[in-house]
Amino acid sequence: MKGHGTPGFRAGAAGLSLGVLLSLCGCTGSGRVQTLRPSEGMGRYSSAMVTEGGSPGSVPDVVREDFRSALTRELFDRGPFSQGPELRIVYAITGYHPAEEGTGPGGNRKPGTGSITAEARFFNFLEKEIGSVRVFWDTGNWGTLDEAVEECARQVASYARRQFWDVGEGPGGDGPTREKTQKSRWKPADGGPQ
Repeated sequence: MKGHGTPGFRAGAAGLSLGVLLSLCGCTGSGRVQTLRPSEGMGRYSSAMVTEGGSPGSVPDVVREDFRSALTRELFDRGPFSQGPELRIVYAITGYHPAEEGTGPGGNRKPGTGSITAEARFFNFLEKEIGSVRVFWDTGNWGTLDEAVEECARQVASYARRQFWDVGEGPGGDGPTREKTQKSRWKPADGGPQ
């Protein structure tokens, strides 16, 4: 029998301890992000607008409102974008599956669990689709649907930031916006100022 000082035993004990710690901290749930259409970013967008389109009627209004609120907070309050027409983000909550509530340890009421799936399509100011993504979050046994909505919105905003903001020149992304780059390619027909 191996002793407590062997590397295999220590690694196993450390892994078990970490698993117990994470479960006690409430770190539950899992998710994934799937690129449906790779982005066609050729410059940095400085402004964005958010609209909903295509969510089925079975998705509760409160879930739609919470997702929109979380997405705009991540994009505008915490994120780099200002509100404007350069990048249009059209989202839809395509899957909403609440699980039945139950009771947890000690008779505590278990919060609503389940899963959320959202899709977001990105359009430039010329109304050309330049990317799309699907995000999914499953709450696990003890995460909440509110957390799932927040996490899906955070992932959509993170994708927008990586693909359409952090693509400029220099470490701070100080390159020209996509709109300015496009406009600089167009010359007025009469040769006068734009």
